[in-house]
Amino acid sequence: MTRMAGRKPEILLVKLVPSIGSSQVVNHGAPLGLMTRAIELSRTFFETLPSEEKLKRVPNSGAPLPCWL
Repeated sequence: MTRMAGRKPEILLVKLVPSIGSSQVVNHGAPLGLMTRAIELSRTFFETLPSEEKLKRVPNSGAPLPCWL
C-alpha cells in the first residue's frame, strides 16, 4: 500500500476506488438524513432499475471530474 501521510483524502479515493471497488467515508459531518436518502437512492438505482435505464445515466467519456479534485 502507498504512503498516505500528507496526501489529500479525495485524491486517495480517486486513485484507490478503481482498484478496490468501493469505499466508505466516516466522520464526515454529513447529516444522517442526507446519508440515509443517498443510500435509498443508490439501492433504487442498483437493485431495481433495468439495465437500459442505468445505461442512460452513464456519464460521457469527456465528463468532468468532481469539482473538488
